[in-house]
Formats: sequence, C-alpha cells, structure tokens
Amino acid sequence: MRPRTLVPLLLVLSAACGGGSSSPAACTPSDGGALGCSPSEKPVGTSTAAAPLGVQLLGHQQVGTSVPFTVPAGTASLTIVEQAVSALDSVTVDCTPLDNVAVPALVEVGGKTLYDDTRDDGSFSGAPTDPTAIENLPAFFFSDSPSTGTLTIPNSTGGLALVAQGGGLPSGQGTLVVSDYAYACSNISGCSGGSTSGVYDVTVLTKPLVNGGIPSQVTLDLNVYFVATSACITAHNCPALSQNTASSDVDLTRMKSTLATLLGNAGVSLGAVQFLDAPSTVQSAYTAGVDIPEVTGGSACAPLEQLLKNAGPGNTMNIFLVPFITLSGSGLGAGEQVVGVDGTIPGPATIGGTVASGAIVSVEDLRVGEGNCTGSSPVLNLTANVCGADITAYVIAHETGHFLGLYHVTEADGTEFDPLAGTARCTCSQCAPLGSRSRCGDGTATQYQMQVSDCLAALPNAASGCGGGDDLMFWLLDDGAKGTLTADQQSVIHANPLVH
Repeated sequence: MRPRTLVPLLLVLSAACGGGSSSPAACTPSDGGALGCSPSEKPVGTSTAAAPLGVQLLGHQQVGTSVPFTVPAGTASLTIVEQAVSALDSVTVDCTPLDNVAVPALVEVGGKTLYDDTRDDGSFSGAPTDPTAIENLPAFFFSDSPSTGTLTIPNSTGGLALVAQGGGLPSGQGTLVVSDYAYACSNISGCSGGSTSGVYDVTVLTKPLVNGGIPSQVTLDLNVYFVATSACITAHNCPALSQNTASSDVDLTRMKSTLATLLGNAGVSLGAVQFLDAPSTVQSAYTAGVDIPEVTGGSACAPLEQLLKNAGPGNTMNIFLVPFITLSGSGLGAGEQVVGVDGTIPGPATIGGTVASGAIVSVEDLRVGEGNCTGSSPVLNLTANVCGADITAYVIAHETGHFLGLYHVTEADGTEFDPLAGTARCTCSQCAPLGSRSRCGDGTATQYQMQVSDCLAALPNAASGCGGGDDLMFWLLDDGAKGTLTADQQSVIHANPLVH
C-alpha cells in the first residue's frame, strides 16, 4: 500500500498577495471577486452551546465593524465564528483566485491584542516563515475557510502560556473587527477584487477553566455519516455501510475501538458515537467520491463544503465516510492518494449544518486485512500485515485534531510548521535525503515532499533534530506512525469548545 496523504486545506497561494506597492498584473477576465453560491448552498448554523460554555450571538455584522463582546474571568478559550450572510465566495489577488476566507482582522480583550491578521506571520499576509515568531503569538490562523471561518484562542505556545500565567485569558470587555479576505484585499496595495460590503453572522464562545487550568481530561461525541453506498462496490470495491448494520459490523467495531485508544492516549474519552446514513440524495450525489480541487479547496460551493453542510445540529465531531477522495489539478500533491480532508482549522464547534461542519474520510482501506486486526494496540502498518480498520481510525483521529485546532507539525514541503514549540520539526534542508535537498521548496511538480522515514528521530540514521514523523498530526501516514501528541497539542485540543 502507498503512503496516505492527510490534507488540511491550507492557503498555499496566499503569498501572492503581498503588501508591496507594485501594480497588480493585468488579468483576463478583469480583476474581481466572485459570488458563486446561493444562500441555500451556504446555510448559517446556530450554536448549540450549553453551560458551562458561554455563547454570545452578536448578530449580522458588516466587515470592518468593531463589535464588542465580553470574556469572563477564568476563561480557558475564546472562539469566534464568522458565517457569511452576504459575501463573495472568492477574490482575485494579482490574477490568482483565492477563496474568500472569513477571519477577524483584530481581536482585543482587556487592552491586550490576542490576534492581528495584518502581521506577517501567516494568514492573509502570506505563508508562515518564522516558526519562533509564530509560536510566540497568542493565536495563529492559516486555514482555508470560505463562508465559515473559526478562530480559537489559544492554539499556540504563546497563547497557552497566556492562559497558564494569567489564570485564564485576559478578561473583561473585548472587541473584534469582522473581516474576510475580500475586505483585507480592499485595504492592501497590490490586491484586487476586494469588497467592503460583506456581512457575517458572528458568534463568540467562551470555555471556562477547570480547577484553575485547561481541563486534563475531556470527552468527544462523534457522528459518523455513511456516504459510501452499495452503488460503488463494483467500480471501486467500497464497503456497503448502513446505520442498520453498523452495530454488528466487525470493521466498524474495530475502527471505533482503535479511535477510542488513539484519542484516549491524548486524554480524550470517546463519548456518544452515532452511525448515521446520509440522506439518499447526498449518497447518490457522491457515489463517485469527493473531488478536491488542488490543495486550496474550491469555494463554499465546492463538493467538500457542500457535503459538510449536511451535518446535523449539536456539539459533535462529524465525519463523513466517502468512497474515495480525489485531489485534482496539476499542482504539487495532485494525484496523491488522499484519505482525509477537514473543512477548516479549527472547525465551527457547537455549530452544525455549515460548509465547514466536519471532515471527510475515505473508506478505501476499511475492509483491508481484517485478519490482521488483532490485539488491543492499533496496527498502523502500510506495507505488511495491514489492518484497514485501524488505518481508517487513525485518519479520523487526525482530521479530528485539525477540527480541534491542530496544524500539521511539518508540512509536505518541510518549510512550514505548527505554532507549538514542543512539537518536533522536520526541516527539508536538514532532514531530506542529501540527494533530494536541491528540490526542497523549489515550487515545482518534483519538489521534495517530506516522508515519515525522514522524520523519525529514533531511527539510527536520522539526522539530528529530525522528528515528528510519528506524531498524529504529521502530514503523511506511513510506516512509523504512532499517533503521538505532545502536551501542548493535548492542551489545544482540551481547550476547544467541541470537547466537554
């Protein structure tokens, strides 16, 4: 079996919008944004948050508006969800189309800046370039979130330290500036296709500390939707899955048990689990699987987003099991065997029915090697004695990590890393095989992509400082994966309002 690609929807093209003074190149057709989806294709969900979570419904707000909210004393995390009521689905930046990502421009509480989207460390201003600077930020955002965007604080080493040292996040009166890429683009030289007319529904969630800190043990509830139907068995050897037979399905039982083990290693108990049939109209629409255009997603009306909006209400992790996933296009990564894709990082916790309310996972491996699925420990081999149910559980755990706010510890190119100091980095220039280092970050179709074997510090021939290949949030799944998570990664997960 080939290695499995685990894809978060990152904005790999966002560096095209710099803050320079040069004029944008002429585009054909003319520069501009696009409104490709009808309101029914990007519904606005309502939070189901209940005590002890705090929920503030701030209503419909135009981009550029400074909106007040409050943060109680002893708050472990702050989550802001923007959902498009009326906004462009994409913008054009120097002739490059980008999804119109929804994210606040500025978040301040008690006189302290918790997030500033104008910094040069990521988000709209470009790909992250300085790992240390990123780690020290109170919050970090670098995700593809058209129509529905979520920012949860803390998700970085600096943010976690802020909570630990201050007895929670800064409290009192706060303000957030509603924004999206279209609004940011209207204020930056060199960008075109901006708009100041976008309107978003804004929700603020606050999660309290437990015994003076971020909870050490949490519970996650899970809904698994079956989109892989019997119609795809002949063409792609997909398993027939049904909520009526799920309880007696050996592979699903093993998958659930392994998922509980992987999450349990991170201090997360698997709570209520429901196996549900997706509506018949949805199943028939995705018989051929899900196509992901390139690695930057599509827009709010792309197949992935339109599938995720079928998640029901409730504070649950929603996983859609699909026949297979295709990464189309000609860019880096096209043609890889992708097994999981999340809607956005992090997801809109407590809000179902949005274009970002969950993740998709391929079931191509689920029925593989049933005879190898023995013992209580996950079998994560891909080259011998494969247990497909365990591999599928691993992918679900990985995509859940994204939804809860975790980024890849090392991206495929070996030049981008997560905002947590405690996770191991695997730099291409240091850790790739010597003969491949000339292809590090060259941006071509043959650019070197970091392998798990390059990033296993325990290997005798591993370069010094090359680790993270065994981490649950490494970008690739291959032999050597263990599903480990650092203390900081666990804290980010435990602070998220999705877990209780």
